[in-house]
Amino acid sequence: PIRIRKHGITKMYFSPANLCLNVLIAILISVLMQGSLGSRRTLKFVLEVSRHGSRAPTSRSFDYGDTMDYPNGLSNLTEEGQIQQYLIGRHLRNYLVHEHGLLKEVVSPHDVRFLSTDKMRAVESAQFRAMGLQGIEWPFELAGSKRAVLASMPPFEIKETEQNIQRILSSKVPNVTSSALVPIEVRDRFKDRLLHPHSACLKLKRLNKSHQDSLDTLNWVVNNIGEKAKIVGKWTNKKPSLGDYKGFDRFFGQVQCAVWHDRELPPDVAELSSLATEFKTYKQYNVFNADKEQTKLGVAEFYAETREMFDKVVNNKLREKFIHFATHDTTLSYILTSLGIKNSPIYFGSSLFFEIYKNEDNGDFEIQIKFNDDIITLKKLDCNICPLSAFLRFAKKHLISNLRTRCGDVDKYT
Repeated sequence: PIRIRKHGITKMYFSPANLCLNVLIAILISVLMQGSLGSRRTLKFVLEVSRHGSRAPTSRSFDYGDTMDYPNGLSNLTEEGQIQQYLIGRHLRNYLVHEHGLLKEVVSPHDVRFLSTDKMRAVESAQFRAMGLQGIEWPFELAGSKRAVLASMPPFEIKETEQNIQRILSSKVPNVTSSALVPIEVRDRFKDRLLHPHSACLKLKRLNKSHQDSLDTLNWVVNNIGEKAKIVGKWTNKKPSLGDYKGFDRFFGQVQCAVWHDRELPPDVAELSSLATEFKTYKQYNVFNADKEQTKLGVAEFYAETREMFDKVVNNKLREKFIHFATHDTTLSYILTSLGIKNSPIYFGSSLFFEIYKNEDNGDFEIQIKFNDDIITLKKLDCNICPLSAFLRFAKKHLISNLRTRCGDVDKYT
């Protein structure tokens, strides 16, 4: 601006160049203010869907050293898995209580809800995660424990150092005696299509079996395992057969468990550890989700439940602030596939988060979805923080009105 004083009055004149510059500055400030205001969101609710923690193999495929030394028994949560789930619970406590203030310092059972399938490894995972969330002190020594460090594997980047574990454990712990422990609601997996559709939907189970035995699966095994099948045959004392899907599943399952629990493997088997992850990931996304019907049957009940749940959040009719589903990799694979996620390994303890925010500027509700620590960009909605209304329309497309009929008579199956 150019100031000119004339007749005792100061007038301001703007040259064309200065006028353009000031207009641009004004626009920039406006944009920055809108961006800043637009980021003012308050976390209102979180739904977490997780796979159970580290467990022992479901069956014995080969013997070597302490590879099969699991005191808690086959298929059950291990000591490492218990610690892992507890530490993830403490991570959630820091996020929900201290970072966002969604939950109070003394976490009340009225504000949270934990649901689990009736498989013991899922029930225990929910119990130990709830302990961590409530801030209950772990009864055993963790600091300096190699087993504890190994147990706190991803998804939450808390396995890096012993100091990191100590930092989590040394954070403020309330006197939880003033609040009851969080109960775990256990669902019958053969009747509950929300937490375990793989067992509760007969048609889905049949589809999964047909794709397990399909030519596509055999081709994958031939192209990716091939000559390595001889190593599998060597340690399982069986003649190698590329058509033995179940045999490979058991073998690679044992290899994965050994890797996650820091058990010694034969050198030639250790070289197959990455292949074990590839095999399991292929199973999760290309056997369980080989066609759209499988995915839709796998998520129909979930989206029906979440639509009702999120609607209650918007209308302030949902008592809980945090709800946890303790499930399995099959359930997570259906939901992730429906969200456009393929080939992202679903490790023990992996979690999918649905976070509902309220935009304080316009009053709208928004949703952000995270798989472990990674924010998911919903390609079908072209956003990573999406209007909740748009997500609810997306979820509606996955509903099946006659789901019970489509799934078949489960009572006869059980």
